[in-house]
Amino acid sequence: MSVTSFDAIATEYDLSFSESKIGKAQRNQVYAFLNEALGQKTGLNILELNCGTGIDAIYLAAKNHKVLATDISEGMIDLVNDKIKTLHLADHVQTKVMDIKLLECLTPEIKYDLIFSNFGGFNCLSPSEIQKVSKELARLLADRGQFIAVVMPNFCAWESVYFLSKLSIKKAFRRFSKTPIPANLDAQTTVNTWYYSPSKFYKLIRNEFTLNKKQAVGMFIPPSYLTWIAQRTPRFFNVLVSLEKRFANLSMLAFASDHYYIQVTKK
Repeated sequence: MSVTSFDAIATEYDLSFSESKIGKAQRNQVYAFLNEALGQKTGLNILELNCGTGIDAIYLAAKNHKVLATDISEGMIDLVNDKIKTLHLADHVQTKVMDIKLLECLTPEIKYDLIFSNFGGFNCLSPSEIQKVSKELARLLADRGQFIAVVMPNFCAWESVYFLSKLSIKKAFRRFSKTPIPANLDAQTTVNTWYYSPSKFYKLIRNEFTLNKKQAVGMFIPPSYLTWIAQRTPRFFNVLVSLEKRFANLSMLAFASDHYYIQVTKK
């Protein structure tokens, strides 16, 4: 995982994804699943990995949870700290520059009720790295603590149809690669990325965790690089968002979506 890559996009990330119609729609779907998982609980001790610009940490803090927001990028963490200061959330959100592959360096006084990673943070890890990190996640979690991640699968229906329409066969099925491929963070920045089907991802962590739920995120809502769909055809995009909500409980769709939500409990 490259620190420089994520520092390079830090200041533009909210504008290019988080504040876009597609970014908001996909994040709202994640929050619907997350809210169901957490129910009416408050005051949970939460570790967020790959926190980006802190949108999810702030969301969880607003629900009266305590969050340690971590990211490998100092530039991202600087933005989170600015938001915390502006919103007066220092009592609820702490930050730490940290590589997800170095979780063994984290020794909290109180174990976490939830460890959360949104939008592909774990796709920056190889299979062996995920297995190693899984053991650390279990160590950091309280008894029956939950790990929730949003991961990119190795097949995306939207992506394949889009690139096939452009006669780009290689890109249409790029996620099937068994080796990491350079994925674009912006026009100038790439990061090596692995793609995992829901079954493959769970297989890598199943020694420490029991599967609770897997759900599609972006089965009907397109990937963020197709933002023109939301901009040029807003009525059609609203239909797609409605379909996403209507079929949210069909876990079988997780294998072909842009991302999927996976929720597991520590054994």
